[in-house]
Amino acid sequence: MGSFTVARAIIVRLLFACHGLVSIWLLYQVTQEPRFWYLAASFGFLLVETTVTLVRKQGKEWKWFCPSVLIYLTMTVPAIWFLELHELEKRIDHRQSTSFNLSNMSLIEIHNETFDLSAHLGSVLGVKFEIRLPINLSPDEWIRTLEQLLLLLLILGRWMLPKGKLTHDQLSQLLLVYIGTAADIVEFFEAFKEDEV
Repeated sequence: MGSFTVARAIIVRLLFACHGLVSIWLLYQVTQEPRFWYLAASFGFLLVETTVTLVRKQGKEWKWFCPSVLIYLTMTVPAIWFLELHELEKRIDHRQSTSFNLSNMSLIEIHNETFDLSAHLGSVLGVKFEIRLPINLSPDEWIRTLEQLLLLLLILGRWMLPKGKLTHDQLSQLLLVYIGTAADIVEFFEAFKEDEV
């Protein structure tokens, strides 16, 4: 088992886990509902899959099926879906409130709401731990960013993962399938932008 193969396998899975956890965390921040943390259970499955792949398969991936990608998708797609639903409900509520000729202040408030990446990790021996990235984006911008990162990580992640028994031609075909899957996911999320929805 080459150390480069193991390093690539671990790096890709760490990227999958980080993006998935950020997606779930943002869902919690936007909705303030702790019940969505159940999506983080996929992280445990990713740890088990990583262990099995590194120990049993010696860092090599399955030929045509990649469990880490499936687990990654089960972690991120529902989180983004729930974020989209939440934003859709906010737009519907806003549209109904403006139809009753309420003040335009609500219009300004709904578009000026931003979130930054910050998490309070508690304190140890009187020292407070906090992660803060000063990136202020609206919830809709966060959703678009998460969607684009999902597509990027889906394609680049599969390309970076050890290819196992795949030839270069087979890997090229598989990457084309992943690009098609990514395009389908984009189309799926675009449904929320339609007026009829």
